[in-house]
Amino acid sequence: MPIICFRTPHVAEALNDKFAGLFKESDIIFLEQCYGDFYGKAKNFYTQLSQTGHAQTDTTDYLHETFDDKIKFFVANSKKQVEIEKSPFATETFRTLFSGIASSFQNFYNGKFKEACELKERNASYASIIDNARDRRMAGQLEYIQNTNPNKKILTLTGGSHGFPIILKRKGIKVRQEFPYLPYMFGFEDQLQRYAKFNKSIPKDVTAKAFVGNIFHGHLSNNGVKPPELFEREIKAVKDLSYEDVENLSKSLGRMTLSDEILKDMEVLSWLEEKGVRI
Repeated sequence: MPIICFRTPHVAEALNDKFAGLFKESDIIFLEQCYGDFYGKAKNFYTQLSQTGHAQTDTTDYLHETFDDKIKFFVANSKKQVEIEKSPFATETFRTLFSGIASSFQNFYNGKFKEACELKERNASYASIIDNARDRRMAGQLEYIQNTNPNKKILTLTGGSHGFPIILKRKGIKVRQEFPYLPYMFGFEDQLQRYAKFNKSIPKDVTAKAFVGNIFHGHLSNNGVKPPELFEREIKAVKDLSYEDVENLSKSLGRMTLSDEILKDMEVLSWLEEKGVRI
């Protein structure tokens, strides 16, 4: 039987009725967990939660954002076998990754647009190395889980960009991908990452759009907008921007005396509003 791969944008709302039905039918649930140094704690927590309905360890500080109260609600007392990603990377790797993301935005806010784009693309390449290694490890885990549980239904819960289903298919393992909604869309930050992940040249306008798209995405999310509307509005807002448009925006931000990045985000939103974007 195929491994069912449920792909999400890492928000609680993606765990909808469709996921609930797939979860109910499954025997084994495989959860993404990117911090390898917390594999044991995560495994013990979710196994205990599944079997007893209670767990004594708080996972808030070390689990992927997918693991919110909603997935805990599904797992609690379900009696399902829970498997956790054995990530080859520890927390420090991701601190370096997040630091690179922050540095690229600092350059963007300070008007150093060329440097911002170069750093963002280097960071995307670094992230792709991490993700591809994780995907190979997850594919190996899932192959082993299936071989040792041939009559059990396996459901995975991971982000939408992971490539392990492709690896599994190449091994001759049947995979069925499921999504919380269709069409399943990627924002420009994710599009940038996917170019790097699949070793394709990144168009410079995609890198530029990722800065504005990320800021607008954060604004919408903070105001309660959920997928798929969240991605629809982000893409619509920035899809027609050129590299030069965003470069000029960055230079304008760099000339401002404002040092607070939140205030500069507000300037970006005002700039979009002037272009007719519904804020």
